[in-house]
Amino acid sequence: MKKIALISILLIAGAMIAPYAHATPITFESITNNDPINSAAGEAQLYADVQDLGGGQVQFTFGVASISDPNDPWGPPRTFEYDGQEYEYGDMHISEIYFDDSDFLAGIVSLVGDGGAWGFVNFTDEDVDPANLPGAENLDPDFAATFSAEALPPEGSYGNGIDPGESLGVVLDLQTGVSYQDVLTALGNGGLRLGLHVQGMYFGENSGITSESFVNPYETGDPGAVPEPSTVLLLGAGLLGLLGLGRKYKK
Repeated sequence: MKKIALISILLIAGAMIAPYAHATPITFESITNNDPINSAAGEAQLYADVQDLGGGQVQFTFGVASISDPNDPWGPPRTFEYDGQEYEYGDMHISEIYFDDSDFLAGIVSLVGDGGAWGFVNFTDEDVDPANLPGAENLDPDFAATFSAEALPPEGSYGNGIDPGESLGVVLDLQTGVSYQDVLTALGNGGLRLGLHVQGMYFGENSGITSESFVNPYETGDPGAVPEPSTVLLLGAGLLGLLGLGRKYKK
């Protein structure tokens, strides 16, 4: 019984810790700035995360934040600020996704779209056009796509692209010997860069005319997503206390 109790406690601990330790949020910054308000809108609404799937695979999930609060879908639009002025979240869609990889990823395994309640997300990794991220030359070194995916036609607003409230999961194999931590480190130092080509942005003077490109700012996201050592120690102490309590009543 003691052994079963210990295994149960450890399983509970693993279930509590794993979701926090194996998913990392990623933000994006505009590299084109064709319209500064459109760029600010993209930086506010675009998001991604990377998750360790085990077995030498990771999943990147790319999305556009919904216009309204997901907990209040019929409520007012959320807002972002640019140059001291407030703007409402609005329409945009991710039409292409690019990976600039220096020998960490082996290739795309699958693309899984989530169109929410009403939408559609349908991407392919074959014959992507354009082959490289628009505005790639604005980075140093230039962004050079090694893997990519694009929305199938129609890709316009509320077509097969990633619209507000929608997302796309991209599962990739890792190179032999590469770990999830290696991927996080590469995201942090530019060894692995993620690029998004976004169209249909309706905010600034050039609304609906220009597109923008975005790249992760070489950081792994909010470090608070990973439990601090003190938190893990407290959790461990609590679990040991539960185990001790079980022993006490066993006597």
